[in-house]
Amino acid sequence: MTTNEDSSKREKFVEECLELNKKNPEHQKQKEKAELKEVNRLLEESGSEYIVTEKINWKPGDPVTNIGELMLQNDWEQEATEEEAKKVNPYLFRATDGVMRDMRYTAPERFPKDKKEEPNE
Repeated sequence: MTTNEDSSKREKFVEECLELNKKNPEHQKQKEKAELKEVNRLLEESGSEYIVTEKINWKPGDPVTNIGELMLQNDWEQEATEEEAKKVNPYLFRATDGVMRDMRYTAPERFPKDKKEEPNE
């Protein structure tokens, strides 16, 4: 074998190990801790009195259990297309002002009534 073949095999092996390591939960926890530490350092340098204590992991369709998740949900709703939003919540619609709203919490007079022909009795 030539050294080029050995080095390419070694590089491929190292890449595979790094990919597996990225999927490792312990590696993810360490990465999140390092990210939080960096964020808090930047906040401190900017003179902020806030401290970030945890990373919020929320996905569309998940229930909202705290303010951080609610903020992520609101951001997602405003960026999502109406079709994406309807897959998660069938009551969402984009209002005329461009804001995504939940029709369960919107005044019914803002919606036209269905024009069904009612039998005259």
